[in-house]
Amino acid sequence: MKSKLSMFLLLAPFSVIFAIFLLFPLVYGVVLSLSDQASRFSVLNYLNVLHDEIFGKALLNTLFYITGNIFLAILSLLIAILIKELNSEKLAKKYETLMIFPYVIPMVVTGIVFKYIFQPQIGLFSGLLRLLGLAQFSNVALLSDPFYAKVVITLVWIFVYTGYMVNIYYSSLREIPASYYEAASIDGSNWFQRMFQITIPLLSNIFVYTIVSGIILSFQIFPLIWILTGSGFGLGAGGPDNSTMSLDLYIYQTAFRDHNLYSASAMGVIMLAVTYLISLIPMKLVKEVNYV
Repeated sequence: MKSKLSMFLLLAPFSVIFAIFLLFPLVYGVVLSLSDQASRFSVLNYLNVLHDEIFGKALLNTLFYITGNIFLAILSLLIAILIKELNSEKLAKKYETLMIFPYVIPMVVTGIVFKYIFQPQIGLFSGLLRLLGLAQFSNVALLSDPFYAKVVITLVWIFVYTGYMVNIYYSSLREIPASYYEAASIDGSNWFQRMFQITIPLLSNIFVYTIVSGIILSFQIFPLIWILTGSGFGLGAGGPDNSTMSLDLYIYQTAFRDHNLYSASAMGVIMLAVTYLISLIPMKLVKEVNYV
């Protein structure tokens, strides 16, 4: 009886926090999405959202940002393997600390820094192009181009989270027994064979975790888009012509700029469903590979 009471007391604070800050907002958001301004049941919010051209564009843009996860996962894994190949704990700790630095810096600060880097004519990127003899391209405003702006946002996002993912992979690599690699070497396996027959299969679950984490984080890219594409107070954020608009940014604008909590709630529910469905894909693929 005492053990059950102790368990209840330990779980009570978390349960209260979960109910207040996660469960209640979720339920309330679903209720709002199925209500009209007269508090009557209605699916009109969902119909309006599905016929909203900007919402469709924001969804496609978010899917574009999500595709950066594949590159992020592969890049992070390769960097983690290279760090482990150094076979020096001292150097590994230095690299880990250095690479996690962009992750711990507030994303707003990162956005401001990169906005100045990609400024035409005066930015660091333009200076680099001139140094390489490509002065004719130094005046191109990348953040004002519909396609290149999305590419820049994705690359900055990858820069922010690479260190975080590298640390996850490196920690997992250290858990793989050295005897596995020694036995494979004795059998005549080369580096690539050990990589694809030992390392990658044993890290398949971690790979899924990083992909799913990246998908969830892709739906929180709001600060980068706000800073990189917006002017003062976020004016013009998501531009040019909504070409970089993401779901989370559009939900924010609908709720707090347009004061339409009902449509914003419907968008939030759809975003939650899309996040869940996309997250199932890597899980399913890894299960099938492990089964085979």
